[in-house]
Amino acid sequence: GFGISDQVHDSEDVKVNTPDGQVSQIHYGHMFYWDILYARIFMPTRRRFQPYAEIGGSLASYSRPTDGALLGGALRSGLGFDAWVTPFVTIGAIAQYRYTRLEQKFADGAVKHPGGHAYGVLFELGFHW
Repeated sequence: GFGISDQVHDSEDVKVNTPDGQVSQIHYGHMFYWDILYARIFMPTRRRFQPYAEIGGSLASYSRPTDGALLGGALRSGLGFDAWVTPFVTIGAIAQYRYTRLEQKFADGAVKHPGGHAYGVLFELGFHW
């Protein structure tokens, strides 16, 4: 499979100068994942309820609340289920873990690769053809 997801990551209180004086605004950062390829291994059941495990890789982009973006990659894994509603539609849920590693460049030429962990529960709507 493949997928795309975006989530609010963090926020920063920014002071902005206006004709009426200084005003406080909240700016939000975002994590964007493009799941290039992931594999799901389903338990061999012949029912409408199908548990599975998954593993895969993603491209990742972190847009900072105030300036710039960091690019990198991520690994994902999870446990979930699909429930068949019709022969072509499923609904499901998954408990998912992601390890993200980004590339951060500094003005002096130094490069670091910060990593982070994320856990989440997702609800899915699937279309099959």
